[in-house]
Amino acid sequence: MPEGFNEAQDALREDGLIVYPTDTLYGLGCDATNPSAIQRLRETKRFGPDRGVSVLFATVDEAKAWTRWTPTAQALADAFLPGPLTLVLDARADAPKGLLPPEGTLAMRHVGNDPARALARVRPLVATSANKHGQPSSETIEDARQAFGDEVDAYVNAGRLTGPASTVVDARDKQPTVIREGSLTKGEILEAVNRGG
Repeated sequence: MPEGFNEAQDALREDGLIVYPTDTLYGLGCDATNPSAIQRLRETKRFGPDRGVSVLFATVDEAKAWTRWTPTAQALADAFLPGPLTLVLDARADAPKGLLPPEGTLAMRHVGNDPARALARVRPLVATSANKHGQPSSETIEDARQAFGDEVDAYVNAGRLTGPASTVVDARDKQPTVIREGSLTKGEILEAVNRGG
């Protein structure tokens, strides 16, 4: 595992913040079940309380336990997960409230990056880009350290990551809505859903 991995595991168990690699760019994360850690992440990232944050799960089945899974989500998961895709779904009642925007949705990820998935097996991970809100995303650990310094408890260094960011899709309805086009194109998303349907 990359440098800093063991320290990141420990930090997740102790309310800590970590910077870790995904299959696109570096992410800033914490234990998604820990309200105090989530609040600390919001303050560090400079996110307001009404802004939803994504959650990275070790398995798709774990994501299903927190969301109202749909046939559209299943078609996209079959086609692209693990991978650079974020699915927006309605949250179940028992999903941690500190993660959710006012509309009650949850954005889930299941990435192809092995260290990230291993960390998500410790705890489901808040998954937001490793930068202060409104600043450029981090392609290297040096970028992230410059942004956060000792505000973060552990940095997992997997070298340079070049992105682009994940594609974000609202998968609540029969027809998906691409919120942000990233590594996967709108055409690829629509083709996968039509093929799956």
